Amino acid sequence: MVVTACAYVLWFTSVASIGPERAGLFTSLIPISAVSVTALIGTGEPTWGHVAGAVIVLLGLLVGLTTSKEPDLIVVGPRE
Repeated sequence: MVVTACAYVLWFTSVASIGPERAGLFTSLIPISAVSVTALIGTGEPTWGHVAGAVIVLLGLLVGLTTSKEPDLIVVGPRE
């Protein structure tokens, strides 16, 4: 519960600074943090599937954060 609460606090503070498009990418860290905390407090052990999933999610996050797409501009001419 604490990890989820921290994730939401980070979400709402990051939306204002980096925008909702990029902040949305960070919601993928919630399952990774859940697996990490489970291992840290000793209630479970991550499997290779968890590790592989975490690596894939982190790679997707890096791609999403480093790919910059310029917004499409709509040019409106004078009305006739």
